[in-house]
Amino acid sequence: MFPPGAWHCPADFGQDLTISFATSPAATPFDVVVAGTSGCEGVQVQHLGRTVQPELWGLEPPIVPFVEGELGFS
Repeated sequence: MFPPGAWHCPADFGQDLTISFATSPAATPFDVVVAGTSGCEGVQVQHLGRTVQPELWGLEPPIVPFVEGELGFS
């Protein structure tokens, strides 16, 4: 989790990777994961529209390259 107080991160360009989980393409997502692609690369998990935990950071491996690799993106 992010430590308490002020924390300095690298440049944050405001881009996110959003992954939605739903029972069908037309259904409302029941879980959503939003990962920052720059800055501290924080990750937020939501279940049924509510944040279920404090924002995470410092994941190893970082979530964005991991997801891109799993999807076959380079």
